[in-house]
Amino acid sequence: MPINHHFLHLVGLACICLSKMHGHNKTKYLYCIRKTIQTTCIDTGEEQFEQINSFKYLGTVVNTDNSIEEEIKERIAAGNRAFHVHKKLFTSKLISRNVKLQLYNTLIRPTVTYASETWVLKENMINKLVIFEIIIIMAQWV
Repeated sequence: MPINHHFLHLVGLACICLSKMHGHNKTKYLYCIRKTIQTTCIDTGEEQFEQINSFKYLGTVVNTDNSIEEEIKERIAAGNRAFHVHKKLFTSKLISRNVKLQLYNTLIRPTVTYASETWVLKENMINKLVIFEIIIIMAQWV
């Protein structure tokens, strides 16, 4: 499908206005299409916009091939960070297992499963999430 250059010109002008209003020139674009295309820049005459393959929007990674693997990796890393921030609570002998499980369900699991209702998971991604959960829960009992 050919790119409508008139439409891109209008979008480019709108982006130029937004970029200049915010005092920076960081406007980039993501072009989603089923077939692989060469990365290009859009030149409107006044500005040039770089094409990117992925970006983070509202805490979620959006990419050209609509793959969720990068998002899962980032969510698991965020869950690990959340666990290590609260590690003293999870490894304390003074806190019961039930309370630790409630802490896990309140602090760690929501971090990992943020926006998960939109995920379409493959078996290997499910396995990574299950392994993460087992490791975190086992670390609580040590």
